Amino acid sequence: MMHRESCVCGMDNLELFQVPPTNVALEESKWIEYYPVSSTLNSDTAPIEFDIKGQGDEYLDLSQTYLQVVCKFTKGDGTNLTGNHSTSTPINNILHSLFTEIDVSLNGKIVTPGTDTYPYKAYLEKLLSYKPRTLETQMRACTLWEKDTPGHMDEVGLDAAVFAPVELDVEGHQSVADSVRKVLIDRLHIDLFQQEKFIPNGVDLRLRFNRAKPQFYMMTAIGSSGKVVILNMLLWVRKVKPTPTVLNAINQRLNSETAKYPLRRVEVKTFTIPRELSLRSNERVKKLEVSINGETISTRPYEPDFQGGLYLRSYLSLYQGLGKLGEDWAPDITLEEYKNGYTLWCIDFTKDQEAQLNKFHLIETGNLRIEVQFGQNVQQTLNCLVYAEFDNLLEINKQREVNIDY
Repeated sequence: MMHRESCVCGMDNLELFQVPPTNVALEESKWIEYYPVSSTLNSDTAPIEFDIKGQGDEYLDLSQTYLQVVCKFTKGDGTNLTGNHSTSTPINNILHSLFTEIDVSLNGKIVTPGTDTYPYKAYLEKLLSYKPRTLETQMRACTLWEKDTPGHMDEVGLDAAVFAPVELDVEGHQSVADSVRKVLIDRLHIDLFQQEKFIPNGVDLRLRFNRAKPQFYMMTAIGSSGKVVILNMLLWVRKVKPTPTVLNAINQRLNSETAKYPLRRVEVKTFTIPRELSLRSNERVKKLEVSINGETISTRPYEPDFQGGLYLRSYLSLYQGLGKLGEDWAPDITLEEYKNGYTLWCIDFTKDQEAQLNKFHLIETGNLRIEVQFGQNVQQTLNCLVYAEFDNLLEINKQREVNIDY
């Protein structure tokens, strides 16, 4: 017998006469290398620009487009570092820390925020999106990712003019010793590049990489300086060519509607930009309360007691805000590390607590207030960093005009 409200079902194991479907939508695909449009690699300040023309019947697959940089780490005057006793070492995630912002335009329409906080966006997305093993292997090779030592993120670890590999990123330092050439390759942390829909032909893509100052991305001893010399830089752009049938069908629909690109748009705001890309210890924080239009999101604020070891609720906000609480996944942040520099609060403002899913949520407007109280007087300026996600839409019409709703 079966329940009166149940329905019958079968088993995939008994589907003995079916074969997988075949993708016939694409005629060809390839990666094409693009180089900067002007020779500005020798400058430490001049932006680096790329221009990808939307010619022919080829579409752009931005989700499979990669930045490649060949570089070396030198002293401030451009001379080579000398062995493990050199006085410079890069900060974490160095490939993305080289640029304050990456401006992206489609047919002349700028679609990026221009906030000069790209390194922070890339750092937080790496830290909170990948499993520890992936960070230790693939991301270490691609971007020189090395986990920052909890409690010592702001310490250069240099004694006089000699590097002392005690509390600092020893692996990161050794990897750049003697100014050996390094090849770094990674996808870009740009909202449009983090969605999978193809950009149609007839849309020109332009990228402008704005350089960060060496004082931001290099840690050096007092009286010393260091920098990154970019020897070569290119974009591996994936282009696909749909079949004539698919191209015709898309063009027909564009006569009556627009191509739509849902974006998980990110804004990173900070009150001050620190000299080094790092997060500070927050043992003095005793209360964090978030409210929208005067109404708190919880009846009780976060009240961590870091010195007393009573801060589990704050730690679990990472999992809850990312939609991973109770699941078999964890960021590379332990409970002990959380209080020593990895202190992040993650909050989901959606009604159904499913911000991580691929769907839009109700549009809300108003004022967001974040109140932080400290257990003692603050003796130095602190940096408050806010990483915020929004649901937005980019549209392209038949004339290849680009419109955004933000």
